[in-house]
Amino acid sequence: MNWFWTFWMLSVGWAAGKLIVNPLLNLLVAAGATRTNYCGQRIPNAGGLAIVLPATLAIGAWGILHGPGPWYHPFLFGLWAMALLGLLDDLVGNREVLGFRGHTASLLQGRLTTGGLKMVGGGLVALVASLPGSPGMGWLLLNGLVIALASNTINLFDLRPGRAVKIFILGSVLLLFTSTGETLLYLMAVAGATLAYFPKDLKAKTMLGDTGSNVLGMSLGLVTITLYNTTVMWFIVGVLLGIHLLAEKYSITVIIEKIPTLDFLDRLGREKQK
Repeated sequence: MNWFWTFWMLSVGWAAGKLIVNPLLNLLVAAGATRTNYCGQRIPNAGGLAIVLPATLAIGAWGILHGPGPWYHPFLFGLWAMALLGLLDDLVGNREVLGFRGHTASLLQGRLTTGGLKMVGGGLVALVASLPGSPGMGWLLLNGLVIALASNTINLFDLRPGRAVKIFILGSVLLLFTSTGETLLYLMAVAGATLAYFPKDLKAKTMLGDTGSNVLGMSLGLVTITLYNTTVMWFIVGVLLGIHLLAEKYSITVIIEKIPTLDFLDRLGREKQK
């Protein structure tokens, strides 16, 4: 691993994020892109744009300096396609239909929700983004499944300030010490921008939204598919599917609150809400 370029991508993403985050959140407020959070505060929604934009700048700078590698365009495509699908859901999404079962049922009844569009569109985006690492149809479906599930898994945790970002940071650290190569550098650009955004999310000054959670999960998923053999990949799919099934039946927040260690880590750094 080239630690210099890893740190460079992290730093550029962070610096660009620090410049963008406040003006962008002010723009969202001025545009009326706000939503009431879990404690009744009206705050900017789709705050994940403050991650997507600086990460794109850092990855673009890398492409200019070194030339685009095989994962350059797929990563940027996945970044923006997932962000736009999430943005649509954040801005005009109907919250009366929730969860995989709810959106699937609506689709079967001939009613397209923004969540259903995100579900179908996200699957297609995941397949396209995984093409460079898929030598055959079997690998394409497996890789696409990992990216799609990872993308939505982060979204499942985005129910309290800072929670989804903490999960992403943990995943990024694990990948930092198990991965090398092009996709890791792109992940570091996203991680740097996320670290710049993190204090705002942790203090409940903005919501990450599907715009951000989709991107964070996609980034982790795309790096993951470049690492492991079939057995490990199916294990990862099983874990992610298990989390989805658990979230369909139980509250992730309640589960976390009942486990002292997880509850402590979940609340760490979060300001008490009045």
